[in-house]
Amino acid sequence: MNRDRIKAVTLAAMCFALFMANLDDTVMNMALPKIQISLNSGVSGLQWILNAYTLSAAGIMLPSGTLGDIYGRKRVFLTGLVIFTIASLICGLAPNLSILITGRTLQGIGAAALVTGSLSIIADTFPEPKEKAKALGIWAAVSGLALVAGPALGGLLVDTLGWQSVFFLNLPLGAIAFQVTSRVVKESKDPSKQRLDVPGLLLSVIFLASLTYTLTQGNAGLWRYRRSLSCC
Repeated sequence: MNRDRIKAVTLAAMCFALFMANLDDTVMNMALPKIQISLNSGVSGLQWILNAYTLSAAGIMLPSGTLGDIYGRKRVFLTGLVIFTIASLICGLAPNLSILITGRTLQGIGAAALVTGSLSIIADTFPEPKEKAKALGIWAAVSGLALVAGPALGGLLVDTLGWQSVFFLNLPLGAIAFQVTSRVVKESKDPSKQRLDVPGLLLSVIFLASLTYTLTQGNAGLWRYRRSLSCC
């Protein structure tokens, strides 16, 4: 396989995995009504199905990039892919709300590694500025396409195959992405510019998760509660 073809396949594999991760973030909106009936969930439980994914993804996003620089971007990307795929299986087989939320949390962790890993791998694969700009433009376009396609695809899957299908879809997609990435993508790292700052990593996880939690819970009455306190 020549160099140009390796670059093209690498970009395709990264965009494929990114599409899978971002699709799962939006496809859930169409599955929530069926999940509510199937698992006898209240509104709060449905919110946590969404928030568990967002919180874990936001909290792990920066640390996963650092770990990729230290231990290898391909290795971290594949680890995230495995976590995301296994978590999808857990979600699809979830017999109750607690296990589903646990699976969604793991999905968010895997998705964070996929997003940062794919971006780092593309930047390393396309060192020339014009090629890099074009590749990153395609990467961003695929991300936007996944966000738009999520509701339509989610509605189709839920109506025809049930809400579990939105998770089971990730199993063959994850297997394909893993095989292609393992065979084609080269490993890269840059440990000279990074060091594992455990306290800093933990602090960033706590900060980002807390910030995301505050923003996502704003519609649940948090701001009204704060205003009520300020008026007393």
